[in-house]
Amino acid sequence: MNSDQTTMNLEAELRACARAPIHLSGAIQPHGWLVAVSMPEWTIRHVSLNATELFGVPLDELVGSSLASWLPREVLHSLGNAVTAGGGEQAGQQRAAQANFGPSARLCDISVHRAGPHLHVEIEPAEHSHLRTQSPLVLAQAMIGRLAGTRNMTEFHARAAQQMRALLGFDRVMIYRFLHDGSGKVIAESRRAGLDSYLDLHYPASDIPPQARELYRRNRVRLIPDATYEPVPIVPARDHEDRPLDLSFTALRSVAPVHLEYLKNMGVTGSMSVSVLCDGELWGLIACHHATPRRLPMDVRAAADLFGMFYSMQVASRERAADFDYESRARIVHDEAMVGLNAAEDPFGVLAEHLDLLQRLVPCDGAGLWLGGRWHGSGSMPPEAAIPGIVRALAQGGGDELPASHRLADLLDEAHGWAHAAAGALAIPLGAAPGDCLLLFRRELVETVTWAGDPNRPYQTDSSGKLSPRASFGAWKETVRGQSAPWTAAERRVAERLRSALVALRSLRSDEASSARVAAGESQKLVIAELNHRVKNLLALMQSMILHSADTAGDVQEFVETLEGRIRALAFAHDQFDQRAQVGELRTLVEAELRPYHGRPGRFEIEGPTVLLDAKARSALALVLHEMATNAAKSGSLSRPEGRLRVSWALTAGGDCRIAWQESGGPAVSPPAAEGFGSTLIRRAIPHELQGEAEVRYLADGVEGEFVVPARYLRQQAPAAAAPAPERALPAVVEGLSVLVVEDNMLIALDTEHALRRLGARNVEIAGSVEEAMRILDAGGMQAAVIDVHLGTESSKEVAERLAREGLPFAFATGYHDRVMIPPEHREVPVIRKPGTVEKLAEVLGDLLEGAGRTRG
Repeated sequence: MNSDQTTMNLEAELRACARAPIHLSGAIQPHGWLVAVSMPEWTIRHVSLNATELFGVPLDELVGSSLASWLPREVLHSLGNAVTAGGGEQAGQQRAAQANFGPSARLCDISVHRAGPHLHVEIEPAEHSHLRTQSPLVLAQAMIGRLAGTRNMTEFHARAAQQMRALLGFDRVMIYRFLHDGSGKVIAESRRAGLDSYLDLHYPASDIPPQARELYRRNRVRLIPDATYEPVPIVPARDHEDRPLDLSFTALRSVAPVHLEYLKNMGVTGSMSVSVLCDGELWGLIACHHATPRRLPMDVRAAADLFGMFYSMQVASRERAADFDYESRARIVHDEAMVGLNAAEDPFGVLAEHLDLLQRLVPCDGAGLWLGGRWHGSGSMPPEAAIPGIVRALAQGGGDELPASHRLADLLDEAHGWAHAAAGALAIPLGAAPGDCLLLFRRELVETVTWAGDPNRPYQTDSSGKLSPRASFGAWKETVRGQSAPWTAAERRVAERLRSALVALRSLRSDEASSARVAAGESQKLVIAELNHRVKNLLALMQSMILHSADTAGDVQEFVETLEGRIRALAFAHDQFDQRAQVGELRTLVEAELRPYHGRPGRFEIEGPTVLLDAKARSALALVLHEMATNAAKSGSLSRPEGRLRVSWALTAGGDCRIAWQESGGPAVSPPAAEGFGSTLIRRAIPHELQGEAEVRYLADGVEGEFVVPARYLRQQAPAAAAPAPERALPAVVEGLSVLVVEDNMLIALDTEHALRRLGARNVEIAGSVEEAMRILDAGGMQAAVIDVHLGTESSKEVAERLAREGLPFAFATGYHDRVMIPPEHREVPVIRKPGTVEKLAEVLGDLLEGAGRTRG
C-alpha cells in the first residue's frame, strides 16, 4: 500500500473514530454491576453479564423480575429519593445507599440515575478507605479552603492539582486545558517523585475527539480502575425498540478500546478524570494517572466531583473578572471614540484619521477602514492590493458572529508571504455597501510548542486498517508559524459593540428628516449657551484667582508660582469632569473642584466615607460642585481669606448619599435676585439627571447646600483584603530533602506537607496506607519520614521497620498522650504530638537529622 493510500485510510479511520457512538458501548467495566429497571414496579430489563455472581441466580431469573425481590424496601426507598432529588439524569455518580447482595451477603455501594425510560442502578463493592470516616462535603470544603489566598492563576492551578492528588493518591494529577483549536496543554501538575514531568506539554485535538469531549461535558467524573480489563456485555443488548442502552451518565461504562490502548502506550493502568466546566462548556480536565490499578470508593469520587465543581466555578469567575476588567477599560475608549465621532460632520472621515483608537479598543498591530472601495490603513498590515481578497475570504464564513481568523493563510494562499505583518484579521462590518468594514490585524506569533509525541501522526493504522494511537509520547518540539494570537470572546464582544454603535451612527447620519435637523440645531444652541456660560465663569474665576494670589504673594516669583499652581489644580478638576471612567471616588471629585482655592491651612474640611459614583452621577455632581465652588469664590466664603468651607457626606439607611455644603466666615449673603444659568444648574441638575434632591439655603452666616444622590448611581467598593500575616521565619531543617508523610487523615497530611515545605523540604510524598507507603519507598529517593502510629484499621509498624532497616531517620506522629502505642523496638524514635506546631516539627526533625548525621541539600 503506498503512502498516499495509507494517509487516506488513516484520515477515514479518524473520521469514523470521531463519529463513533461511544456512549452506546453496550458493556461496562468489570469492577461493578449494572441493572437497568423500568418504573414504577422496579422491573429489571437489562443487567450486566456478571450480575449472576452478585445475585447468585441465573440471568433468566433476574431479567423480568422486580428489584424489590432482591433488595430491602428501605434501600429501594433511598434509591427512589436519590432519583427524585436529582431531578433527572445525574452528571456525577454519588452513593445513594448500601446493601448486602447474594448468598454471601456482599456489602456494596449503590448509585442510581435516570437514563431515558430506565433507571440505571450501579453497584460496586464497598471498599475500605482511610477517607471514609469523613463526608464528601467535608473533604471538598477542606480542599477548597486550601485554594484560598493563591496569588495568581499559576499557583491556583498548581494547588488544585496538589489537593486532588492528596485526596485520590494517584501517581500523577494534571490540570489539562483545552485550547482554542481543540488541542490541549498541561498547565499544572503534581506527580510522584521519579516521574518525568508533563508540565507544558501539548496534545493534539484528535487525542480527545468531539464526541468524547461531549461526554466529558455531560458526565463530570470518569474512573478506569484497571485499563487492562475485559468488557462485560449488557444483556439483552437492545431494548424492546431495538435500541442499545444510553450509558452517557453511567460511571461503569466501558470506554473505547482505542482509549485503553492509548493509556497502555502511556504506561497508565489506573485512570480518572474530573471535568472542568465554565458556563456549561468544557474548559479542561483534572486528569489522574497511576502505573498500577487503582480503585476508589464512590464517596471519594463524590468528594473529587464536589471539589471539581468548585474549582470550575473559581476558574470561570477568575476568567470572567479578567474579561470584565478588559471590557470596562475598552468601554471607556469606546465612549471617548463615539463622543468624537458623534460630534463630527464626517464621522467616518474622522475614524479614518484616528485608526489608532481601534488599537486601544481591541489589542492589534494594525487597523484599517475599507469604505466605498477606498482603503485607509494604520500600523502593521498586508499590502493594500490584498485587502479586497481578505474582505471576501472573511465574509465567506457567514453567520452572525464577526468574521475573524487567526490564520489568514488557511483562507488565502498569498497570506503566507505577508504573515509577518498580518497573520490574523478580524472584520467589523459597517452594514452599508457590501464589503464596507473595519479590519483589525495581528502580526505572526511564532511559537515553539512541545508536543507529547508527533502531532502529525497521533494515530496509525496497521495492514488491516485498524486504528491505533501513537506509541511514543516523548517531547516533540515544533515551531508554529503563520498564525497570530487568537481573537478572544471578550475581544469579539468589544468589537461587536463598536459595530452596533457605528451602524447606528451611520443610520442616524443618513436620516435627512427635518425633525432631526431641528433637534440638532436646538442641541447646538444648548451646547453653545453652556459653553458661553462656562467661559464666563472661567474668566471670572481666573480674575478672582489673580486678585487673591496677588493679595497674598510676597513677591512676583511667589505670585507666579501660586497662580500657576492654582491654574494646574483647575485643569485637574476639569479632567475629572471629562474623564469617562466607569466609577470615580466622591472625595477625589470634591478635592479636585476645591483645589484651586486652597490657601491658608484649615480653610477646608472634607469628611465622609468612601463612596464610588458611576459615570452619570459623577458628571452631574461635578457640574454642581463646580458652580457651588465658583459662587463661593466670587461672593461666598471663599472670597475672603478668613472664609471656611465644610463639605461632608454620609450614606442613608436606604443607601443614598447625602452631601452637605456649609460655608462660614464669608460676607453676608442673600438669594440671587434673578436665577441665572448657574443657579438653574445647581437646582435642577441632580433632580433632573439622577432623580435625586438638591436644596440651597442662603443663611446669615453663609450658604448651605444639601444634595442627595440615589443609591442606584453608587457603586460598591470591594473590601480591601486583609494583608496576610507574614509567616514566621523558621529554620530550614529539611532543606533540599525528600520527606515521606504516612498519615490516614488527609487534612492532617496536607498540613504536615505545608509545614515541611516551610521548613525547606524539596519534595513531600503522602501515603494514606501501608501499601502506598511501601510503594513510595520502593521508588526510592526518600531521605526522612514522619509516620502516624495508626492508619485506620492498620498499624504503621511495618513501615517503621523498613525505615529502620534502610537507615532512614523518621519520627512518629500520634494523638496519644504517652508512648504506650509505640512499638517497643522503636521506643527511642522521637514523637510529635498531635495537634502539633510547625515549630515543634522543626525542633524534632532538627534533632533527628543532626543525630543521624544527615546533610541537607
